[in-house]
Amino acid sequence: MKPLLLTICALLCLQLTAYGQEDDGDFYEHDTLQLGDYDEKFIAGILVGGNTGNLHNDYFGGYHNIGYSAGLTVYVRLGKHFWVNGELLYVRKGCTGVRSAESLYWGTYFEKYYLRLNYAEVPVLFHLFQRKWYHLSFGASYARYLNSTENLYTSPDRINVNQELFYFNKNNFDYILGGGLHLNQKLYLNVRFQSSLVPVRNAYYVHPATGAGNQYLTTFSLQLMYLFRNIAR
Repeated sequence: MKPLLLTICALLCLQLTAYGQEDDGDFYEHDTLQLGDYDEKFIAGILVGGNTGNLHNDYFGGYHNIGYSAGLTVYVRLGKHFWVNGELLYVRKGCTGVRSAESLYWGTYFEKYYLRLNYAEVPVLFHLFQRKWYHLSFGASYARYLNSTENLYTSPDRINVNQELFYFNKNNFDYILGGGLHLNQKLYLNVRFQSSLVPVRNAYYVHPATGAGNQYLTTFSLQLMYLFRNIAR
């Protein structure tokens, strides 16, 4: 996490310095907070961010997990206010949960559940830029499962769920809804909601101590995006 935080801080410092050097009148006259037809047709960028998620049909509800993502993006202009982008991301997702349980031998105790999922993800999104300070997005993503860890801390023993027996599906497809805030000419804050279109794990492979039924993953994420724009003046 330290390299991720250092990258975010460096980008913020770089862009705040550049913003302070802009002529405000010229900045808003050219409306360069948003992408437009004054930009090049292809724009590359980098992404870093965090997320939280919930695994449906487990026994532990709530959005308590913190994950992260990092990768590259390319934007392609389709029209004056309409763009499409593709991304290549490494994403850590998952969920964390706690529930109380009863035992004749141990009395009342708490079970803690931890799931970490690592994916290589390729989102494709369409963006509508109509305002200086924000845009709207929608699209879909394909994620390739890389590996995972799953643990249940119960009494009296900890259960380390064998991921080769209780495995997650290799291919995952999500729909995505979101938008972005334009912090300045090159720095954007993206907000996204995405959810599985197909199960991330089928009911047959869910450990009986952790859940039941087909499992789907819902994720909320924040992304800091830096675009390498060459804005014509």
